[in-house]
Amino acid sequence: MTILELVKTFLGPNDTSTVALINAYISAATSEFEEFTHVEAADKDNDVIAQMTIFRLNQRGGEGAKSESFDRIRYEYMDEYPNTIMRQLRARRKIRTI
Repeated sequence: MTILELVKTFLGPNDTSTVALINAYISAATSEFEEFTHVEAADKDNDVIAQMTIFRLNQRGGEGAKSESFDRIRYEYMDEYPNTIMRQLRARRKIRTI
């Protein structure tokens, strides 16, 4: 499956995100993946990049906010990827030596 197909599958049929928006987030996630791992993204990395894309899509609209409250309900936002994604990124990472 392509990253776009994985993302659309994970988001489900009720998601209203456009393909152009999802592709923009996929491009950003791929760049982040390659920058962090020092490896060019391959098909075997599609699952991690899809998870990174979904994480960023779910954060949309809350960028820059650490938390907000609505009538006794408090929401806190993560600004970094969760441990499940970070473990996968670290496992694929190539360390550069000088």
